[in-house]
Amino acid sequence: MDFITASKEFLDYVEITKANGTLDVYTRKVKILNKYFGTTDISVITKKDVIKFWSWRKASLPNIKPQTLNKYRTVIILIIEYHTDIRLKVRKLRENHIMIEVIDPHTVFTVFEYLRQQTTYKEGLRNYVLFKLIFDTGLRINEVLNLKVSDFSFETNTIHAKVTKTKRERFVYFKNDTKKLIKQLITRDRAIDYIFKSYQKDKRLSVDNVQSLCFRIEKKLNLSYTIRPHEWRHTFATTFLKRGADLETLRLILGHASIKTTQRYLHLDNDFIRNEYFKVA
Repeated sequence: MDFITASKEFLDYVEITKANGTLDVYTRKVKILNKYFGTTDISVITKKDVIKFWSWRKASLPNIKPQTLNKYRTVIILIIEYHTDIRLKVRKLRENHIMIEVIDPHTVFTVFEYLRQQTTYKEGLRNYVLFKLIFDTGLRINEVLNLKVSDFSFETNTIHAKVTKTKRERFVYFKNDTKKLIKQLITRDRAIDYIFKSYQKDKRLSVDNVQSLCFRIEKKLNLSYTIRPHEWRHTFATTFLKRGADLETLRLILGHASIKTTQRYLHLDNDFIRNEYFKVA
């Protein structure tokens, strides 16, 4: 079986058995893998072919992280194993455990001010609400994009997140200023299902759509740092802790199964650590 056919059947299986977030990640990886492996028979793919793919991908993206290359490795192994019951033995690349940067308050303000000024445009209001909601709730981007009108309770400022990475439903909360914007968006779009839609394709926004939007904003505002969805989630989490919240509450909001995950995921940003240091130094 050729790789393109094998990957399609594998994604059909993932769609049924895994969370939507996992499907989105695998789908994006498969698009690149199909370009490289194409009609290659999966039965002849070896460890050397995976290494050659790594080299090919790194040639086009010199700054690609080992973590990302390892994700491609995982997808290749799973596709082959799904069809042949053979698990390709390829060691993971050594990963660099880099501290994730939060979005600094000035950048948050700059981005929100820019988005607020765009709310007279159809996409502008949608984009503003999208980022406000991530910053209020700490939801993963795929969880936000799967929100429907029926998931919101405006009496209690609560969202019932039903489509989650862990497949465990949970509740998150939003502020009053964000509530007004959400209501405005729903009313304007006459939305009855998904909140965040692509107006060109008349279907819900994809993760790729949002990633592209972040890139355009970074370029437009000449930002020094990236403002990708996961960094907004990370910024929410660190801000929440710095305001005095406890880890267990944060764990429930973020949807982590274990408190250890929350502890590994979080760090206090460099500015905060420096300020705390000089209070006692």
